[in-house]
Amino acid sequence: MSALAFVWGLAEGTAFFLLPDTLLTATALGSFRKALRQSGWALAGALVAGAVMFSFARRDPDGACAFVLRVPFVRSGMVDRADADFKQKGALAVLRGPARGIPYKVYAVRAPENSMRALPFLLASVPARGLRFLLMAAGAAGVSRLLGPSRRRTAWTLWAVLWALGYGLYWAGVGA
Repeated sequence: MSALAFVWGLAEGTAFFLLPDTLLTATALGSFRKALRQSGWALAGALVAGAVMFSFARRDPDGACAFVLRVPFVRSGMVDRADADFKQKGALAVLRGPARGIPYKVYAVRAPENSMRALPFLLASVPARGLRFLLMAAGAAGVSRLLGPSRRRTAWTLWAVLWALGYGLYWAGVGA
C-alpha cells in the first residue's frame, strides 16, 4: 500500500485528479499508523511530481500550463489565482492551494514563471501537501475510533458518502 500511496501522490501531482487523501483516509479507518506511513509516501510522490512539473514549466512554460489545463477540473482561473498568490506570498503561495481548491500541480507549473526557485518551492510544498494528508488521516482515524469497531460498516459508509459529496460539490463548483 505504501507504493500505491507514492504512485497516487505522484499521479495527482501531475495528471490525476483524485486526491491521495482518498486512500489515506480509507487506510486510517483501519490503522492510523499505516495511514501515517502512507502519508509519508504520498508526500514523497507529491514532491517528486512537484519537481517534475516545476522542471517541465522551466523548460516549456506554455506547454506545462497547457498540460495542467487538460487535467479534468483544472481551470484557467486557477492559474490566475496561483499567479496572484505567488506575487503576494512568494513560495508560501503553495500553502494557500488546499484551502482554495487549487491543485498543487497548478502551483508547480506556475512557480518558475513567478520567479520561484525550485528549492524554496519544494520546501514550501512539504507543509502544503503533508499537513493536509496528516489532518485528513487523523480525522478519519478519529471518526473510526469514535464509532468503534462494532460500527466499522458505518465508518465506511460515512467515508464513501463524504468523499462522494465532497468531490461532487467541488466538481460542480469548479465550472462555476
